[in-house]
Amino acid sequence: MRKTLMFALVLSLVAAFAYAQTAAPAPAPPAGGAATTTTTAPGATTTTTTKATGGKTSGKSGKSGKGKSASGDVASVDDAAKTFTVHPKTGSDWTFGTNDNTTYWVGKKKGSWSDVKAGADVTVHYKVDGTNNVASSVKIKVAKAAAAAKAPKTGK
Repeated sequence: MRKTLMFALVLSLVAAFAYAQTAAPAPAPPAGGAATTTTTAPGATTTTTTKATGGKTSGKSGKSGKGKSASGDVASVDDAAKTFTVHPKTGSDWTFGTNDNTTYWVGKKKGSWSDVKAGADVTVHYKVDGTNNVASSVKIKVAKAAAAAKAPKTGK
């Protein structure tokens, strides 16, 4: 009887130790596009939650490979770094970098980096690379007055 009790006690201690060593499941991300990072060090746990605010954003990031998008007016352009800042209708400004894979569209026509100018109304499709927003495509909207001026007038 004594051996059975001792065996049960040792088995209980081993089970408790094994349970204490299992990792806790990761918490579900908060709603509203927020990102949560949890870092655990011996004796300390740090949780950081950030929420993207600003322009119209949509899409998903992660394993699906789909990017996000933002819309607004170009506030500034840095030709040397090939970056530009978008000022959305609401919220704070967004800065986007570009690379050789970035595509540019002016209306329905293919464009180039030189078409990105301050004041232009744009929609940017981008992916987050570390802490940088990298534009995969920049769609520059053609002003209605400019489009009407370029259209040939026909009428009799």
